[in-house]
Amino acid sequence: MYVVTGATGNTGHVVANRLLDQGKKVRVIGRNRERLQPFVARGAEAFVADLSDQAAVKQAFAGADAVYARRNCGSAGARRSNARRYTQQHWCGQGIRHRTGSGTA
Repeated sequence: MYVVTGATGNTGHVVANRLLDQGKKVRVIGRNRERLQPFVARGAEAFVADLSDQAAVKQAFAGADAVYARRNCGSAGARRSNARRYTQQHWCGQGIRHRTGSGTA
């Protein structure tokens, strides 16, 4: 399964749609269920979470083979830093073989 954070954002939606076009199993993560519905209509699994929530990130990444994670997810300051740290912590040690992302550190 492919997990895409920020699926409703500028690059995340491109990644999610490309994977869905290829018939891949995709879990899209976002803070708003309504905004994830276009992906669900195409066969994706929606996961509503704030990436600054460590437990949610761990659950969202469970079972993933690959993760696309924006590095500047969340709002400003500490929340962004926590989101980046939590995504990095949880794709390590969960058997996730591939990870990629974009954004600023």
